[in-house]
Amino acid sequence: MFNKLIVLSIIILINTGCAGVQISKDTLSKIKTINIDSNISTPDDIFVQGKIDPISSILYGGIGAGMSSIMASTSASEQVQKFMEINNIKINEIVLNEYKKELLKTGRFKLSSPGDATLKIVINTYGFGNSDALSDNNKRKPLLNVKASLIQNNRIIWEKQEYVTNFSDLTTPYDMNDLAQKPDLLKKSFSQAANIVASQAFSQLLAN
Repeated sequence: MFNKLIVLSIIILINTGCAGVQISKDTLSKIKTINIDSNISTPDDIFVQGKIDPISSILYGGIGAGMSSIMASTSASEQVQKFMEINNIKINEIVLNEYKKELLKTGRFKLSSPGDATLKIVINTYGFGNSDALSDNNKRKPLLNVKASLIQNNRIIWEKQEYVTNFSDLTTPYDMNDLAQKPDLLKKSFSQAANIVASQAFSQLLAN
């Protein structure tokens, strides 16, 4: 269990190593419209912590030698990605929608294409893990790390990375069986995480 937590911590720390780029108040005051680039970079693999037997069972049928053989040759990340694909759960679209919502919620900016500046989004890490650091229970919470860069005249004028871990008090834990049986809960879980990081990002932007 401790090894799993160490791996998770290393991943989060690596992806939050960037100090960011601060924007001047004068530059920020001149930005009224923002275009959010819909081309969002995502990692090849989803981070998965804990057993995913309920998802494996849905993908490959009941427990048995056949499923065990397939599971042995297919990583947990690949299985979850296939599950998400089948259920039309797209992390890039989820993150994009939440950033749009939070941008409009600021009351400071309008969405426009083109805009006074363009917001470029990169998903560094996403996935889910155990909700309790002290026990390997069946409850899962999302984790997400996103870098947002504000670009003007081909120059980065502001950049910030925000993240939420699977131990956050701001997200809702879901039983692994429920996530497998009700895919919308997985989408809802990622949306909750995306909303948190988007809200943090725009709060940081306006704090300059």
